[in-house]
Formats: sequence, structure tokens, C-alpha cells
Amino acid sequence: MILSGLQEGEEIAVNGLFKIDAAAQLAGKKSMMNAGSQSSGADKDHEHSMNDMKEVDNSKKHTSFMVYGNCGMCEERIEKAASQVKGVVSADWDVDTKMLQLEYDKRIVKVNEVEKAIAAVGHDTENERAPDEVYNDLPGCCLYDRPDK
Repeated sequence: MILSGLQEGEEIAVNGLFKIDAAAQLAGKKSMMNAGSQSSGADKDHEHSMNDMKEVDNSKKHTSFMVYGNCGMCEERIEKAASQVKGVVSADWDVDTKMLQLEYDKRIVKVNEVEKAIAAVGHDTENERAPDEVYNDLPGCCLYDRPDK
């Protein structure tokens, strides 16, 4: 509960979302980002157009794909291999669904490069098969049932 600090007509954002604040900015109202009514020349130097923001947002992509594995050790190995590929923002593999959630910068990396990096450490993906000798060297608990070639 907020007891002080707001004036009538001011809006706040909750749960980390800034949709309300962005709407206030676009409408030229006071917001968390522009509390003052007058902007200085320095402020104008830091303004970004909506097109600039869209361009940045469009460089980040999200995808998911199947990666075979069994356990927490597999999870660490898969996520580490994916995360070490330049351009990968985040990689999160779920041991139950076998799905890797991948966020990456499409200007820097292609998904098949990430799949190759994961296969190189012993884990088959939807499009890449790990070399047999690497798969065979995995710890026993990590030897998953391989899909047909």
C-alpha cells in the first residue's frame, strides 16, 4: 500500500511492467522516466524513437527445441554448451519436457550453431546428432535413449 509520494492523477506500474508508464510518456504526461515537465537539451540527446526500440527488440529472438538428456548433469552440460555460443542470451533446458528454451541475438548467431554446440558435448537435438564417441563417454546416468538416425 502506498501512503504518500503520489499526487492525484499520477500512475504507477506494478509487477515490474511499465506499460502504464510508457503510455504516460507517449501522451506527454509525467512518468517515472520524465518526472519534469520541461526537458533539457541533454534529455533530448538521450531520447529514442519507437523505431529505435523496435530495432533493438527485433534482434532478440526466442525459440525452443528438443534436446535429449536425462538428468541434472545433462541440464548443466546442455545449458553451458548453448550459453557459450556467442550471441546466446539465455538457455534453459527442462529435464521433464526435454525442451531447451533459447533466447538469442539473431544478428550474431543462428539456431543451428547452438544445436551443433550442444551435439558436440554429447546431446542429440532435433536437427543434430552427437558424435557416437562423445555420447558413449557421457556418465551412465546421462546415456539417454537416442532417437533413430
